[in-house]
Amino acid sequence: MTRAVRTTAASLAVLGAAGLVRGEPRPTPAAAHVAASPTSGAAATSGAAATSSAAATSSGWPPPGPRTLIEISPGQVPARAGTREAFCSPGLGGGPLPGEDVWAFGLPADGAAARFLAVTPLFATPDGGPVALALPSEGGVLADDRGASVAWVRVPAGWTLVGATATVAGDVDHFALAGLCPARAA
Repeated sequence: MTRAVRTTAASLAVLGAAGLVRGEPRPTPAAAHVAASPTSGAAATSGAAATSSAAATSSGWPPPGPRTLIEISPGQVPARAGTREAFCSPGLGGGPLPGEDVWAFGLPADGAAARFLAVTPLFATPDGGPVALALPSEGGVLADDRGASVAWVRVPAGWTLVGATATVAGDVDHFALAGLCPARAA
């Protein structure tokens, strides 16, 4: 891991830009898999972080079946906030937020039984430096949005998504940039 990536990951954790509301504890990976719905406004918050790993296991996490490494749909990268239609949802990271873009990823409708196990978006910072984040272990959240597997992360405004991979359980061959909520002026 390069020094720039380590420094950026540490900065994200300190600044809360890795998908957490400022001042709230980072959920454990098992607790990050709780259901979140834009209609309920629930997300992985301190209450969700208190969810026991036993509850996560009894709810079927991790899902059974083979694991597959897939890539984001062709043609969706590179992508930058402000160059696409804004999509902001309370259950998918919220926003618009001062100084933070919210990126949401989803599996295609024909992969309804598939579930994200990990998502690794690759960003380029405004100065061109690469940053790869492993979701949920380095921030962000894996969630269930009305039956669909989704993932989201908050990053500093101005970063460009240049690629992404995901490990999934289930039969699906790609995933999509499901939403992008650009930062608002501070």
